[in-house]
Amino acid sequence: MSSRARFATLAALGAVALAAAGLLWLLPVLLGLAGGAVPEVASVLAQAARPPVSLAVPGSGSPLLGQALHFQRVTVTEEATGQARAVSTLDFEGSFGATRVSSLGRETTRFVRRATGWHLDGSLAPTLAAAVSALAARRQALQTSNGAALAALHTDAGKEEALAEPALRARLAHPMRNGTTQAWYMRSEAGEILVTEEEGPPAELHRLRLVPRSTAASEFVFAGSLL
Repeated sequence: MSSRARFATLAALGAVALAAAGLLWLLPVLLGLAGGAVPEVASVLAQAARPPVSLAVPGSGSPLLGQALHFQRVTVTEEATGQARAVSTLDFEGSFGATRVSSLGRETTRFVRRATGWHLDGSLAPTLAAAVSALAARRQALQTSNGAALAALHTDAGKEEALAEPALRARLAHPMRNGTTQAWYMRSEAGEILVTEEEGPPAELHRLRLVPRSTAASEFVFAGSLL
């Protein structure tokens, strides 16, 4: 093949690659024109879930990193002009610092329409991020022996009993004995999030319950034992 023919071939391949990239970028917009908000929002959600994904955690300077995100049973609703939400189940695998995070739960992701199409409005996984925020705040309170911070992270019902648990009082009396959080395994169930915390060494499991602080905000507090 001559140099001119080789150059022409490479140029043609480059043009095809650029066209494919442009089509991928325009796909959500084209879908929106073809079928309204539902297919476009679903497409934006699928593209945003491509790993690696970095999710901001409220109250923390460290992100939640997602290595595998699977949104399933997605239902998209256009709430008002230029606003939509996608309700789904999210199967998540990732890490928060050195802590492994595995979660299966219900998620609500919001979107806003701009000139270039539909875009995320806030967090890709606000429920998961809020749950990790509460777990991280509890861990920090235990490490610093901050009973007041722990109290603020608990529901009003059962707070005194939880703070009076002998195991928790012993933990707060000796904060340097805290182990390293190896993993948080989370599962949504009946409006709350059940968490199994793996800590060590030595290996130890904690069963925790997270419930919404209120219906107006995506924020969780603990119910029952803090250990």
